[in-house]
Amino acid sequence: MKYQNALDKLWNHANLPEKGLKREDSFLFTAWQAEQTRLPQDFQRLYEDTLSCLAVINIHLNGAVPSETITETPRPIDSALCYSMSAILCGGWSDYFKSSQKGAFPKDFLDAYASMLVRIGIAWDLVLAGDMDSIPEDTELEFRMQQA
Repeated sequence: MKYQNALDKLWNHANLPEKGLKREDSFLFTAWQAEQTRLPQDFQRLYEDTLSCLAVINIHLNGAVPSETITETPRPIDSALCYSMSAILCGGWSDYFKSSQKGAFPKDFLDAYASMLVRIGIAWDLVLAGDMDSIPEDTELEFRMQQA
């Protein structure tokens, strides 16, 4: 996957219209769909795709081996990328809060959804840190350390 494709997919995950991408492949559209139907949805594929996109973004921004190329020089970060990540996280947490307040879904579904949002936030933090080589693996490690 190339940087622009990853950016387009993140834009779609943020439920921002993107030509050629299916809304069913959007993290926030699926959250909206869950709310509308009152049926828990399977977010795992969308979560994994989001992390795959962030792995591509990480290499684009921080080099092929970020831990070896870290620099003190500030890196310009695309505002569309920042906006899409902010929309995914803010929209996701807003959906979680609303659903948890209404008691619309079982606790295990809400816990799994919140866990994915925390992990997406960690992955974004790791991209911004600029020195992590494997976003999916490092995200899981950081999540487990935070939960210990």
